[in-house]
Amino acid sequence: MTPVERARLFCTSWHQMRGPRVHLHRSAQPSCPPDERQRAWEDECRNARLHLQPYAFHRDWLNFVALDHLPALCAAVGTGPAITTLDKPLWWPREEPGRVLVLQATPDARHCLFIDRASGFWAVPVLSLRGLDLLDLVSARLRLSTTKAAWRLAKICKLRSPMP
Repeated sequence: MTPVERARLFCTSWHQMRGPRVHLHRSAQPSCPPDERQRAWEDECRNARLHLQPYAFHRDWLNFVALDHLPALCAAVGTGPAITTLDKPLWWPREEPGRVLVLQATPDARHCLFIDRASGFWAVPVLSLRGLDLLDLVSARLRLSTTKAAWRLAKICKLRSPMP
């Protein structure tokens, strides 16, 4: 596998991977010892920064960093206040963890935005909108391309770039 192919595979989202995950980088393999895992992660990050375009981003990493900055993200995309939290509603997708934060979709709306606090999956059932992660939420709410949304999300999270 060439360094460019390795970098593209490193930045591929879990949702976009198809087939067996035999080509996972060393830091993502469960059999890797913890001390080797950190070194392998740093090597993969360095390889991706060297061989990918300057505007490339790591979708999964950025999503999980953004989950720690959820209040700032909600303020940036213009949601209303938080209403309540739910644990695994019956209508929630089975593959998602189900720790759901319920917000007003906008400050003056009467419908809700549901965000999974563990995975970033979000849905607005009244408008039939949903997304796999917080990057999709920023892209949909601010009407940006995925790449621009990744850079905006990195800025909201106070990161220098959307790459680890």
